[in-house]
Amino acid sequence: MSEAFAEEKEEFIHRPRQDALTHKDRFISSDRNMPKSSATEALDLHSPRLAQVFSEAISLKDFPNFTDEEMRNHYINETPIAGADTAELYMLMVSLYYRDPKGKDLESILKRLANIRDRDFDGIKAEHDRFLALRKQATKRAGRADKLPVTSSKAFMGKTQQLRFGKVVGDKLGVDPVLGSLLSPTGGMVGPGDARVPGKNDRVGWHGVYHDAGGYLRKYHDIGPGYTYREGYQGEESLNPLKGQDNLRTFWLKIKE
Repeated sequence: MSEAFAEEKEEFIHRPRQDALTHKDRFISSDRNMPKSSATEALDLHSPRLAQVFSEAISLKDFPNFTDEEMRNHYINETPIAGADTAELYMLMVSLYYRDPKGKDLESILKRLANIRDRDFDGIKAEHDRFLALRKQATKRAGRADKLPVTSSKAFMGKTQQLRFGKVVGDKLGVDPVLGSLLSPTGGMVGPGDARVPGKNDRVGWHGVYHDAGGYLRKYHDIGPGYTYREGYQGEESLNPLKGQDNLRTFWLKIKE
């Protein structure tokens, strides 16, 4: 790998999600003599050049515990996630998760997803490529995340609670909340065996979002605070899903609206 390409790869990986499209265009056009067909191929996850970028584990900078201010603002000033709780988003997410589509089928699904999410197609496509690389990294590190049973999918897939988890994870990893949710589709469910779907203003649910997001990021990508997410435990304790439960009492139940 050339030094210039190595630098380009590193910047591409760490660029925040809101700049992904702009940087992607620069990434493609860095060789001004590249034919259009080659530029298009460079976006293909299976092309030799982009595969070289994603064949290595994605390097993500660590970040500290979720701050109280960050979580409080998310709770009080939440902006509705476009497409949440709709039958169309449910069907698109089910198709992406259970069918793992390819080619024109995938392109059609991503175009519909971009529309319902009020996003541009190129941005969603670039983030889906990143999603595939993140999923590969997670599987290599710790195996596949807990699978959402088909019997539970209708009650949870594409719901606000799931997409809250997807937003927290997606903001850290650089992908849309829908794709963040699909990295670990049980994220945000609470109770034994991920059994309960909280109501929209249920503070137990908000605790579950950050508990699961912190745990997922630490376990599968080795970043972030772990399941404790606020208390600052280190090492094995941060990977224990029984830890961090007191955050519900000491933080979430004390927020004044």
